[in-house]
Amino acid sequence: METILAAHRAYLLGWDTAGESKPDLLIYRSGVPHLPLNGVLRAVGQDPAEALAEARERLAGVPWVWWLGPDSDVQDGLLALGATRIGTLPIMAVDIDRAAAVETPAGLTIDKAEDLEAFVRAYAAP
Repeated sequence: METILAAHRAYLLGWDTAGESKPDLLIYRSGVPHLPLNGVLRAVGQDPAEALAEARERLAGVPWVWWLGPDSDVQDGLLALGATRIGTLPIMAVDIDRAAAVETPAGLTIDKAEDLEAFVRAYAAP
C-alpha cells in the first residue's frame, strides 16, 4: 500500500510548480484551474487548523482537493473544521507480471504531450 500511495504522491507532485512542500504536509500547485491538479496529498502530525490555513494560503486562486488516505492523520480534524467529503476512490493495482498482454490497436499513436493546456482539456472532461 505504501508503494502505491508513494507513486500517487510522486505523480501529483510532478505538477507542482513551486516545489515548497514539506514531507509532513505535501501541498502541490500546478496553477492549472482543474481540481485534481492542485491540492494536499498528505498531512502527518499536523494541527489540522494550521495545515488547512497553510493549504488555503498556498492554493488560493485555484480549485483544489485534499486527498485523505491511510498515510494522513488529519481527517477527523478537517471534518470538525467544516471540510466536506466529496467522494472516495478505490486504490487499484495489479502486478505487472500478471497483467494480460494486449496488442496495440491499429492506428493508435502514443506521443508526449507538450502543450499543458491542450493536455488538460483532452483529459479533464472524461
